[in-house]
Amino acid sequence: WGVKGGRVKPWMHWLAKKLRLNPVLANTEDGQLTARGVIRGRVGAVPRFARYLARRMERGATYRILISHTDAEADAKRLRDLLLTSHPEVDACWIEEASPAVGVHAGPGALIVGLQPWSAPARYESENSAPSRDEGDHHGPARKEIDGSASRASRTDESDA
Repeated sequence: WGVKGGRVKPWMHWLAKKLRLNPVLANTEDGQLTARGVIRGRVGAVPRFARYLARRMERGATYRILISHTDAEADAKRLRDLLLTSHPEVDACWIEEASPAVGVHAGPGALIVGLQPWSAPARYESENSAPSRDEGDHHGPARKEIDGSASRASRTDESDA
């Protein structure tokens, strides 16, 4: 499929088939798709792919993960489970079916993974942190502040009229 779509050189396909290798393709910084590694064999390829990805994830960093597949939902779910157990800091992990445009080039059975290092914005972290016992409802003071500002603005508008 990759050869037909022009993404894989014919000699690479021939060599991969003879040696039973699954190429790992990745984007370069300038957007070019290039071979970055191989995974041997078809049996057990999903756990090996999970290990390949986990080795490239920084320890202590939080990630968002997108797994896309071309008619390989069971493999995508297995990959998700392996990634979630091998790297404890995952904010979210989605599984989606690849678009037909991707499927035409990748062929059936392909797994596509996007790893995004992620950290919550400071505002998000402070709003969603658990309140201490002394604070009560952590949304309460913020709502009062907003309501107070709105009422002050409306009083100013009335006095100007």
